[in-house]
Amino acid sequence: MTCRPARQLDKSVVKNNMSNNGEFVAHLDAIVRYRLNQLFTLEKCLTTVKSMPTKYDFHILKTQDSVKYEAAIDKEFTVRRMRFALDPLNDYSMLTHIGQATLHI
Repeated sequence: MTCRPARQLDKSVVKNNMSNNGEFVAHLDAIVRYRLNQLFTLEKCLTTVKSMPTKYDFHILKTQDSVKYEAAIDKEFTVRRMRFALDPLNDYSMLTHIGQATLHI
């Protein structure tokens, strides 16, 4: 017993459907890349700020020109505040949370 379709679609409909599917996959790929980039950036930042000795806790961090940030955020951010903002429980839970959210796109 062979499964045979009752009717055949027009070639233009099949071509349009495949084009739309390709655009969807490309858009989904862009979203996944963006989320993974955020995750890797957070991991890099968290690792860097945790590796800094405690003697630098009250030094003020300065943003680089290449970094985009919200203008409403206080511009004077100490190493200690950054460490607490990125990992308040000191157990990498923020990284785990963002990683799990990325997997559930």
